[in-house]
Amino acid sequence: MSLRHRFLSYPIHPGIPVYGDTPKPVFQSCLDMAKGDVCNTAVFTMSNHSGTHVDAPRHFIADGRPIADYSARELAFEKPVVVDAPSGPGELIGAGPFEALGDRLGEADFLLIRTGFWKRRGSDPLYHEANPGISESAARLLRSKGVRLRGIGLDSISVGS
Repeated sequence: MSLRHRFLSYPIHPGIPVYGDTPKPVFQSCLDMAKGDVCNTAVFTMSNHSGTHVDAPRHFIADGRPIADYSARELAFEKPVVVDAPSGPGELIGAGPFEALGDRLGEADFLLIRTGFWKRRGSDPLYHEANPGISESAARLLRSKGVRLRGIGLDSISVGS
């Protein structure tokens, strides 16, 4: 697999990178055929901010819409656009990479930002401590030109640096 093509989601396991003090996932066997049970079954518990996930407005806005209020259809996208915005630790992505999309930005309903920071996932403490983010100027551009955008995704642990 080339370095340009990566997974949108990663497997969930107890050692996945989590943001700040977010608890890591816990897996617990509740039925085990080796112990005479009719099947193998496990329970897992994890924060809604573990692994690949969607943040709804409620995550940052006290009276924002919670993720449970979204239908599956609202979380399906038909015109995603990928933009390359190589970024280093703590770097804020400026408006440039998004301006370069031209009319494609106005047509997109989902924007995937490829910073390259995924390469630090699981091995570099900077993945947790100094991820890239989106600058104020970029956010303003996305609000004004990305009129159909309903979501933004990126390959780091948080959208904010």
